[in-house]
Amino acid sequence: MRGYEKGFLFIVVELLALLLVVAIFLFLLLDLEQSAVTKLTRPASSGQAVQPGEPEKPTLAVKEAVCPEPPEPIVKVERIYHEDPSRLALQDLLGRISQGLKASGITHKVDSQAASIFLPDLFLFPAGRVSLAKDKLDELGQVVTVLKTVLPCFSIDAPGLNCVGEPGKVLLEGVYVEGHSPQSAVGKPRFKGNWNVAMKRGFSLFSSMIKSDPLLNGLRGSQGHGLFKVAGVAANHDVRSEGRRVELRFVMQQTMPMAAETIQPQP
Repeated sequence: MRGYEKGFLFIVVELLALLLVVAIFLFLLLDLEQSAVTKLTRPASSGQAVQPGEPEKPTLAVKEAVCPEPPEPIVKVERIYHEDPSRLALQDLLGRISQGLKASGITHKVDSQAASIFLPDLFLFPAGRVSLAKDKLDELGQVVTVLKTVLPCFSIDAPGLNCVGEPGKVLLEGVYVEGHSPQSAVGKPRFKGNWNVAMKRGFSLFSSMIKSDPLLNGLRGSQGHGLFKVAGVAANHDVRSEGRRVELRFVMQQTMPMAAETIQPQP
């Protein structure tokens, strides 16, 4: 065989050997990659018993997905106070008396803030006078008639008298027959006299009302005592003639304003 033929044959053999080595390397590489894929896709628990002496294969713990609980709604609690029941009952009382006086044609003034009723044609007194004029007694009788129909609705007891209309929501504590007289300076002799005059005017009017109808004296307030009370006030007044007066002041039983809680969900 010639020399160049031997050289060519040697080169071919070397190339074939190199190709064989490359093929073996690629085969081993593919085998390793297949083994790795098999391990990753193998289930965590195969169900096969562990052989004695064989170490337990670790398993991957799968955590269950937990949905968070929805937050509790935010609420706002508001305490709402309704109007004082005593004030509402007082307005009802004054309204009923005023309606009765109007029906009888009696001039009067209602002071809701002071809770009083004043009759200028009947309850005004000349200076130094403490008793009601005789020509006013008939008109006073009409006033008493109105009181007899209204006050029993707001009294705890009214022997011989009946409530005309709906009973009041709150009882009366007292009706003050309140006499007034302009005040003199403290320390002067007339001061005590003015105070006495105020008391005497109140008591005189109260006596005339009871004489007109003694059943008024049986009315009882919320505390169980007599409903009518006499008071005297000696105080300065803008108009001195109106300071010599008597007025009826009404005091209701004290109550607490009703309260209610409302729950309002907030967005």
